[in-house]
Amino acid sequence: MARIPMGFIGPGVTIRIPVSSPSLFNPSGDWGPMYMLANPRNPGATLVCDFHGKLLGFNGVFTYLVSVTNTSTTFSTFFDLDTT
Repeated sequence: MARIPMGFIGPGVTIRIPVSSPSLFNPSGDWGPMYMLANPRNPGATLVCDFHGKLLGFNGVFTYLVSVTNTSTTFSTFFDLDTT
């Protein structure tokens, strides 16, 4: 599991996040089935993750995708992505 700092999301906002993580020992970045969950860092914000996807790029590297929505109508938050 990894925690990736992502930044800031406002109330009612949805963003789609691509994550690629190739390494010397795994040049394609294929980590198999990966689930990501947004971790809010400010109280009052509720984050929902959906539309998980996996894309094989023309360079042979896999990119994992997730959409994050801040369902709060009043609270913005900084957040991280937790991956399995």
